[in-house]
Amino acid sequence: MFPYKDQFLEASIINISEKGLGIKIYGRIPLSLGDVLNLSVSGSSVKARIMWASDNPDIFITVMGLQVLDGKLNLS
Repeated sequence: MFPYKDQFLEASIINISEKGLGIKIYGRIPLSLGDVLNLSVSGSSVKARIMWASDNPDIFITVMGLQVLDGKLNLS
C-alpha cells in the first residue's frame, strides 16, 4: 500500500537495490520529481526522493524510480 494524503493506494515494488527502488502505484497522484517521501518497504522505514516518474492515463498506473536518502532497505 502507498500512503498518499488521507488514502492508501495499492502499490507494488518493481525492483529494489541498496540505493533505490522502482514502484508501481495503481492510481494517479500529483507528485513531482524531487519530492521526498517517507515509506515503509519490506519492514524498513526509508526516506526517498522521486528521481523519475511515468504515468499511463489510460490505465491509471504511475511508475516511479526512487533514490533512498535515509534508512536502509531490507533486501533479504
